[in-house]
Amino acid sequence: MSGMRTLSIASAALLVAACGQSTPSTSSGAGSTSPTVEPGPAPTEEPVAISDGLIEVPGGYAYIVPRERISEYTSAGGWEVSEAQVRAVEAKLEAAVVAHATEPHHTRIRDGLAGYNRRYVGIVRGEQRLIEISGFCDSFRDWQGPVGVDDGGDCFFDAWYDPETDAITRVSINGVA
Repeated sequence: MSGMRTLSIASAALLVAACGQSTPSTSSGAGSTSPTVEPGPAPTEEPVAISDGLIEVPGGYAYIVPRERISEYTSAGGWEVSEAQVRAVEAKLEAAVVAHATEPHHTRIRDGLAGYNRRYVGIVRGEQRLIEISGFCDSFRDWQGPVGVDDGGDCFFDAWYDPETDAITRVSINGVA
């Protein structure tokens, strides 16, 4: 992917923790010292590639489901979303989701998408190619794999984006039991 960025050890540890994986040790035993960590580049509003399929977006991370895993997410066929398409969606996503946060229990999401990770998968509905975006609050660890959530409140949302019309066509924020 283009736009790759090197993460500081601290940022990498946070990212690995957010993805629910263990972090490697930076010391080699008793008496060793930890390396000096230089701060990474300042955050940017444009998505920045971290690793294959995972990019940094404003307020969180986005996982682009790779072509070889599409069948885990949809049986109707699909395609791999590009980074440029993620940028197009991200330009509209927060406003669309916040506009749909009308229920009393939608307190967290009304403040925006900071603290929400997103998963992007290209889906086909009839003849129409859409991008399905699933949003997960940052405390939810298994957001990169297929997930079915009942309720969950505003910790979870879904949206559809039509790349042909450059529009968010559907937004759904989970309810509570």
